[in-house]
Amino acid sequence: MSVRCQETDGSSKHLTAIKTIIDNTNTYLQMEQAAIAAALKESSNKMKSELDALTGVHTDLESALAPKIADLQKAGLAASVADLKKVVDRRGQLSKQINQLDQSLPDVTRLRKERGELLSELTATREETVRRRKDQ
Repeated sequence: MSVRCQETDGSSKHLTAIKTIIDNTNTYLQMEQAAIAAALKESSNKMKSELDALTGVHTDLESALAPKIADLQKAGLAASVADLKKVVDRRGQLSKQINQLDQSLPDVTRLRKERGELLSELTATREETVRRRKDQ
């Protein structure tokens, strides 16, 4: 049983006040959303600059290691150093692929659930079709 609120002089005043409160709250939330988005963008830019600096540090380290690697290669360890570099490079590629898979996991889960629902619907439709054919 539902009761419908009839607009009267007394209720319209309260309903208007409630609408104003909701509108004010929505305005506040929109402002906060914009502030959060701006803060996240700023943080993203800071992280990007730090990552760029880190790339420079890694380049410097690689430059510092290059003579040592060359010395090892002269000493007869060229094949194993090259092999290790290949392994390290492959691990980096695999890490990237794993991160991509982790990011797509929610979509895969959602699609699996949707597929299950569609299969259930297909099964029900097939059963209904078979039942109708038997009834004929």
